[in-house]
Amino acid sequence: MISSKTLSAVSFSLFLLCSWSHAKVTSYGGSHISPPSQYYKVMVNGKPIYVHSFGNKGYAHHIAHFGFDGTAEIEVTYNEKVIKNKLNISPHRLKIDPVVKDNKFSFSLSQPRKLIISANADIVRYPTWRDLDKYQLLFILAEEYDKSAPKPGSPGVINAADYNSSQAAVDACVKGQTVYFPSGTYSGFSLPRGNITLYLAPGAFIKKEDQDVISFEHKDNVTIKGRGVIQGYGCPFQPKFSNHLTLEGVIIRNDYKKRPGNNWTFTPIKCHHAVMRNVKLFSHLKNDPPHGPPSAFQPQCCSNLLIENSLGVSYDDGIAIKVGGWMCVGPPEPTSNITFRNNIIWSMTGGYKIGTEIFADIENFTFENNDIVMGGGNDDLFNRERGTKFKNIRYINNRVENSKLAFLSIGSLYREPDIYPYKGEMDVTFDNHVVERIWRNDPGYKGLWAYATPDSKVKVTFNNLRVEGKLIGSLQDLKDLGLKYMKIENVDIVFNTGR
Repeated sequence: MISSKTLSAVSFSLFLLCSWSHAKVTSYGGSHISPPSQYYKVMVNGKPIYVHSFGNKGYAHHIAHFGFDGTAEIEVTYNEKVIKNKLNISPHRLKIDPVVKDNKFSFSLSQPRKLIISANADIVRYPTWRDLDKYQLLFILAEEYDKSAPKPGSPGVINAADYNSSQAAVDACVKGQTVYFPSGTYSGFSLPRGNITLYLAPGAFIKKEDQDVISFEHKDNVTIKGRGVIQGYGCPFQPKFSNHLTLEGVIIRNDYKKRPGNNWTFTPIKCHHAVMRNVKLFSHLKNDPPHGPPSAFQPQCCSNLLIENSLGVSYDDGIAIKVGGWMCVGPPEPTSNITFRNNIIWSMTGGYKIGTEIFADIENFTFENNDIVMGGGNDDLFNRERGTKFKNIRYINNRVENSKLAFLSIGSLYREPDIYPYKGEMDVTFDNHVVERIWRNDPGYKGLWAYATPDSKVKVTFNNLRVEGKLIGSLQDLKDLGLKYMKIENVDIVFNTGR
């Protein structure tokens, strides 16, 4: 006689089979983009997903990229037994509780997500680049299908596969048309004109063994979208003087092999009225020794910019706003109206930063509902004593899972003697800011570092700041958490609770 327990198990298995049979899943990418991971295997609804290995010298990003509808039942196989209390799935706000058995763990998703997973990472202090081989991060990029994808052969759609080179394809594209890149490998190119769209289908791989994979200046109304991959090194994507840029859905990878002049994965320069949505940026986090590790998002002198629902992974800064400096062409311009919203950052230094090179005023910046999974100085605001103004800077409902140097630093906080106070005017507000973990036992951890010149006017307001679950109403509350090395000098700090 069959027991009720056995019948329940059979019924559940049949339910899963029926669910899988109606749920569509498509693996994106393949071996022409990256070799397969030696650490992870991923199945979604019983279908294998190709896991890309992107990295060098023993450390790699492991990227599982797929499209789905319905529910995604995800099973991950690791190359050793998984210890549940050392398995981390971020963002933590999603509260994903996996089922762990031997070297496998599983969970489900009912909507598109970007997840960062580490298995058996036993780091007792904040990691440096020497620790990265212990992380072996797995990135789950679970996408909804792009229902707006153009069809090759339709009016106004040019198929890049019909041309001898990608450059020939874009040269043939006139204003208002779209160049469609099907799955395959393509060389980098320059855009001859604006008012065009590039669509990278899943598996499309545009590659250049240099900077500026897709190069353009003074080309307005350019749209680059899809589910494909753009890869170069140093500064693989840095459009200049091009307004109304739209970047959506693609992956940009910084595969730097030597030390170029600069290392920034996405660096728009004087590009205004631009939108980035669902873009994924990856750079190598380890090069032995590290050579100019690249930042992820680094706009220069850009106004009216929106970056949302995107992912930035970097050894250097995750998000860094700059006005002038190394990459700026011509005089610096005042910068305003920039919004970072619903993004995920994994960074070894600044989570989100305004600085280092700030040669003109900045105003109306909003950082809202972002998850800093890993970050050094998570909120860095500094200008190296250049006397500029930071006006109406707002941080709203952001979460920091790990904080290395400080959860806020005003004035640069590096190794001695590379420490500069802020000089100028600043008005910044943090609403409902959450810091999950601080590294109080790390002698380099400051927690709160607010350092300005005596002639500066700097005010910071915290409304409902929580650190390790504690509502902070005063500096004494931070000291009670064990923060011994804070620096508050010439900065007015206000703590409000209950608002």
